[in-house]
Amino acid sequence: MNKEKQWKQRWKNVVRATKVPGVWERKEGGHLVRARALDPTTGKMKEVKKVLPEADQSVCVQVAANGAGSGPQRHPLASPLQKPRFADYAVSLLERKLAKGNIKSAMGREKWLHTLEHLIKGTKGVLGFGEIFMHQIRCEQR
Repeated sequence: MNKEKQWKQRWKNVVRATKVPGVWERKEGGHLVRARALDPTTGKMKEVKKVLPEADQSVCVQVAANGAGSGPQRHPLASPLQKPRFADYAVSLLERKLAKGNIKSAMGREKWLHTLEHLIKGTKGVLGFGEIFMHQIRCEQR
């Protein structure tokens, strides 16, 4: 069988299959890795494609095993997702805002701390959100 007939146009690349599932050889050189990974923000599986123009097949096998190595995506066999509680998320949000300089004044920091304290702990018989997981908080429809 002629190898030229095996090349196909897929995912904006001219590729052909290799013996490794999820790893495609590119006609221009290098490889394309296609895998499914768990999106930590939604908890759903997501297709991840990554072009590795300089990599050989052994490197691509490792990348495919790690869920195409694309940022926050996780491989489906990795440990279960850690879902943050509201208190943890609120504190990390405040830290990010302070680090980026979005909250510049001492009064702004004080307002944020006061507001987060009430949201996390609650006030006057109203329970706070502190121990509730972020994915469980919903807006009540009226």
